[in-house]
Amino acid sequence: MLRRSEPVQTRARARAGFTLIELLVVIAIIAVLMGVLLAGVMGAFKAGPRAQTTSTLSALANAINTFGSETKVPYVPSGTWSGSAWTGPFRLRNSYTSTTNPNDQSFEAQYIVRVFGRVTLDNLGNPGLPGNDTSAPVTLDANQTLLFFVNGLQDNDGQGNVAFRGFQKGQKPFTPFTQGENRLGPFFGEITKRQYSAPAGQFARIIDGWGTPIAYFTAYNAKQTALNSGAYGGANSAGPAGPFFTSTGYANPAGFQLISAGENKQFGAGGNWASVNQQGADDRANFSPNNLGAGPQ
Repeated sequence: MLRRSEPVQTRARARAGFTLIELLVVIAIIAVLMGVLLAGVMGAFKAGPRAQTTSTLSALANAINTFGSETKVPYVPSGTWSGSAWTGPFRLRNSYTSTTNPNDQSFEAQYIVRVFGRVTLDNLGNPGLPGNDTSAPVTLDANQTLLFFVNGLQDNDGQGNVAFRGFQKGQKPFTPFTQGENRLGPFFGEITKRQYSAPAGQFARIIDGWGTPIAYFTAYNAKQTALNSGAYGGANSAGPAGPFFTSTGYANPAGFQLISAGENKQFGAGGNWASVNQQGADDRANFSPNNLGAGPQ
């Protein structure tokens, strides 16, 4: 009887693990991938604030132009105009008349009449934040003045949230919002919390992507003048020493400058645009596609 032979069993020698060289190669590959990933993340992290700043400057410039088109007033003030220079904050009141001065000739009163027409200057409504003393004047820096006029009345809940209400079209432009009412503004589009700072009890300020208030400068009546920064206003709590000029005049013929302090959160000194100091080299503005340190384009 034939006996069936047993199949020959072959066993491949099992490998004990990775060699040292293989481990080093794997670690090197992982390190390279992590470096590439980290570089991408850091690039995106830096690009985000720049993109936000560019978007905010563009939207705000459009808001100023829309405001001018709607009101037929070609500029938004950056303070109080004395006749030759901007001398201080814009003084916002609910009344600009008194028994001793029934025809108030202050710059603020004249500007409000230009914007809102034949209003009753002795009772404009309450321009202040809810709960504030309506009889006391509210002083706004250039940034706050700009945001007030392009977006209107503000409700600040004290938690950093603000609702912008525009203005009433009538005798009392500073009266509260009524549902369904046709208002003037707001013009600054879809403003988000990333675009403003609103400490409790204060009017909001427009900020850049790095959280610094944007400096605002305007020429009176949006007309270019001589190379004299005193003819322009805009210094605020975070503002530079002055706007920028070229050899031919004001850097932006449109009549206003919006300037971000950039990533280092430090403004340049203004003045000659071709000679931007080091701390202002990364400043960004509505009148330049590049950092201001690159000079006039």
